[in-house]
Amino acid sequence: MAEAGDRIRLVRTTDPWTELQPGALGTVVSTTKALGETRIEVNWDCGSRLTMLPEEGDVVEVIR
Repeated sequence: MAEAGDRIRLVRTTDPWTELQPGALGTVVSTTKALGETRIEVNWDCGSRLTMLPEEGDVVEVIR
């Protein structure tokens, strides 16, 4: 699970409107879980702030 401060890489998103592409890099601002839904708030390097929703099919990988 990605945590605040982690650098991540986008693997896949189900958002049809975003311009983010696989391979995009960002920094996790926060991760919350409520009512069975995980929300990963991200500041993407390109300026986007798209939130990742793993239960909806979004996939990111933590860069170590």
